Amino acid sequence: MVDREIKTPLYIQVYNALLETITMGRHKGGEILPSEKDMALTYNVDRQTIRRSLELLVTDGLVEKRAGVGSFVREHGKRVKPADVTGTFAFVLPGAKGGMERIAEPFNAKLFSEVEKQCRRESFYLTYTTLNTVADLDRLPGDVIGIFSVSHVDDAIVAEIVGRSIPVVVINNYHPGCISILEDSLGGAEAGVNHLLTLGHRRIGYIGGIQGYVTSSDRFTGYVRSLINTGLDWQNMPIQTGDWTFNGGYKAMQEILRTCDEPPTSVFAANDMMALGAMDAVRNEGISIPREMSFLGFDDLDQCRYTQPTLSTIGVDI
Repeated sequence: MVDREIKTPLYIQVYNALLETITMGRHKGGEILPSEKDMALTYNVDRQTIRRSLELLVTDGLVEKRAGVGSFVREHGKRVKPADVTGTFAFVLPGAKGGMERIAEPFNAKLFSEVEKQCRRESFYLTYTTLNTVADLDRLPGDVIGIFSVSHVDDAIVAEIVGRSIPVVVINNYHPGCISILEDSLGGAEAGVNHLLTLGHRRIGYIGGIQGYVTSSDRFTGYVRSLINTGLDWQNMPIQTGDWTFNGGYKAMQEILRTCDEPPTSVFAANDMMALGAMDAVRNEGISIPREMSFLGFDDLDQCRYTQPTLSTIGVDI
């Protein structure tokens, strides 16, 4: 079932639900999904909504459609451990936000899919879990030979992993003594805001991610740096904090509209899902996009192509 009380589009909610069932292994590789009619009844939506959700999963490479037969989970989505693997890696995220598993967030799901495909090519198995406390490490399978720590996993947990001499790669975060992989959030944000400036915008709002995240800090720094280099007062711009989600972007945009005597002509959100939520909030106020207000996101998720108008975004090569 979907939740019609929140602002996240129904097709995104269904997409996230199906994504979680595939990623967590409740639908196996090679298995046919329920029919569009049955899924429409299960989630209490129309069949067009189901089709839009499936199109995103096809784009992600997780589902394939077979004419006259149905939709199948692609084999690389299979969570059954092969017999010929040479070791197990763990893909770990911090705990859920707002009741939704972090693995169901589109960026994390796409990253997991790419890492899993590469592991499989090298005859390794990839498992997924969340870690909230150091004690949670004891829930990992005993044969784990390395860990991908993704997003804002607590520093104490990463330090314990290092202390146990388990090889760890930190992605979209930084920890001393670990290999850390981050996209150029600062440079990307600066380039994105420069793009808005070249279009003539001088009042550019900002919706940031969760405070304390490296990506939140870097993207905000890039935003500020671009404005300072142009001689604009960033402290006089409408700035709000979101939580990386569609609903968080919606609420942050509502607050900008409520508190600003002079609304921005454009808004840069620190990720695409918040930008999509902000666009929905503006539409509900009767503001025309992009004639009265333009938007820019970050990540280049497939969902950006399904909006009207499509969302401009800063691409990240996962």
